[in-house]
Amino acid sequence: MRFSGSVCVLALLVATVVCHKYSEQANGVPESWDWGNVDGKNYLTGVKNQHTPVYCGSCWAFSSVSSVADRLRIERDALESGPGEYFSVQAVMDCGENTGNCNGGDAPGVFEYAQLNGLVDETCYSYEARNDPAKCVAYGDCYTCNWNRTATFASTCFHTPIPEKKRYYVEEYGTVSGEEDMMAEIFHHGPIVCGVWAGPAMEDYTSGVLMWDGKKHHANHDIEVVGYGVEDGVKYWRVKNSWGNASISLSLSLSLSLSLPSYP
Repeated sequence: MRFSGSVCVLALLVATVVCHKYSEQANGVPESWDWGNVDGKNYLTGVKNQHTPVYCGSCWAFSSVSSVADRLRIERDALESGPGEYFSVQAVMDCGENTGNCNGGDAPGVFEYAQLNGLVDETCYSYEARNDPAKCVAYGDCYTCNWNRTATFASTCFHTPIPEKKRYYVEEYGTVSGEEDMMAEIFHHGPIVCGVWAGPAMEDYTSGVLMWDGKKHHANHDIEVVGYGVEDGVKYWRVKNSWGNASISLSLSLSLSLSLPSYP
């Protein structure tokens, strides 16, 4: 998908200072870049759907978790990492005290959770598109279930310990703003997270550059920004959404403020 508009802002609590020197990194940054197609290689994990099996306002969790998973895949190199790790969104929702739920949340809470607790594989805690913190209290962030040999065939679930090496942590996180700094961050380090307005035009998107006027609409949806470019003279940001469809090209203005995780 592609976007153009005015202002995209996401406030962020900075736990540690991000010391990337964007003025130096800006040198050598190409005009166009897409982590989904780097000389024919796709460094991105697959697109997810936050609204299955039921509607759930968990875009904040999917975009944040996806950005960390994609940065890990980039760091490992797509050829070495195979299909790529993907982390449990439901564990973040149920186990994170300051993250969010199906009624909304934000990226800073996810990155803070990942920094303090680490992210676990999605097979540890499957996505259910609902709020169920009691399950995390009962089983922790990684569990499995066995079936009972009874007439009802009821299942019994229990916590599954996982080795520390299978937890993935965010070392630091912060904010970045301005076209050149955003491009440099994406090119040198990987995808970032942004809040945008998700209106009818975005819901009906099929192709081309989607124009967004941030002066008229506030941000109500978090997405992952995986690249940037120019099409017919229009600058755009390449976006990975969490509605089960393909990526979007979203053209936005140059005075943006986005949140980003550092290397996991």
